[in-house]
Amino acid sequence: MGIRDWEGPEWFLCIGLTVILGGTGTLLGIAFHQDSQKSKENEQIMQQKEVQKKDDDKKEEQRLIGEQQKIENLVDKEIGVQNITVNIKDTQYRNFTYNQKNSDETGDFPILLIGTNDPTGDYVFIHTSADFVKKGSANIKYKKIKNKKIRVDDLIKLKKGQEYKHNADTTLNAKGIVEKISYDL
Repeated sequence: MGIRDWEGPEWFLCIGLTVILGGTGTLLGIAFHQDSQKSKENEQIMQQKEVQKKDDDKKEEQRLIGEQQKIENLVDKEIGVQNITVNIKDTQYRNFTYNQKNSDETGDFPILLIGTNDPTGDYVFIHTSADFVKKGSANIKYKKIKNKKIRVDDLIKLKKGQEYKHNADTTLNAKGIVEKISYDL
């Protein structure tokens, strides 16, 4: 029995199966084509995102470098570390809370404000530690603060790093930041 011997229902069945199989094949081809196009589009989008992230990272790095230079300029580098012999009259403990950027982590930043005097005048120094400081004669090594004032936020960034910040706008007036105190005069 050949194809010419088929009768009506057999032809309809054959044509129906051909149409169904051809339509299914066409739909599968279209679906695969669309999937490959979407994959290419997704790949392009991912590449664009990677390039954007690299650009953003580079901009953030440049911003941090500029900010670090600005903060480091608050301390007079040209003079370097200075020495002064003073009479320590008073100490005042202060504690500031800081946050780490992009994090919920908080911490405490303790300092001592050290009130001193010498024959030329009265001075305040910032000691970025909660260590005991004895009253009386002492030799203080310090870094001079330009304009004799520094924001607590800048002080925290100077000592802890750029990723830390203090939320209040508090300014401390002081001659310098203590590097070392010695009592052997």
